[in-house]
Amino acid sequence: MGSYGRLAARALDTDVPVMVKLAELTKSAKDAVPLGQLRQENKLSKSSVMVTAGSNQGFLNLVLSLCDVGDSVVLFAPYFFNAYMSFKMTGINNILVGPSDPTTLLPDAGLMR
Repeated sequence: MGSYGRLAARALDTDVPVMVKLAELTKSAKDAVPLGQLRQENKLSKSSVMVTAGSNQGFLNLVLSLCDVGDSVVLFAPYFFNAYMSFKMTGINNILVGPSDPTTLLPDAGLMR
């Protein structure tokens, strides 16, 4: 993490998106289940919730939130191509690919040399 335990500078410098009130979105829908919940309604005062269209978008948002351009990361094999590309397209070019245990496929930092 470029900010060493804090959010990336690009996340801190980004304005909070404009949210439409839940009632306005759901007043014409029957039994709608809103995916973008508001903090006051769910009493989420000490956490942040992000709903994405899928895991790729969620992972990209994680990279944008935690990494700055020029940071270094470790990605353990096997990995999804989209995870690698999320780093590359956001300016993270120093990507160390670490090994995994061949029987369990779990990351194994002990094999790194």
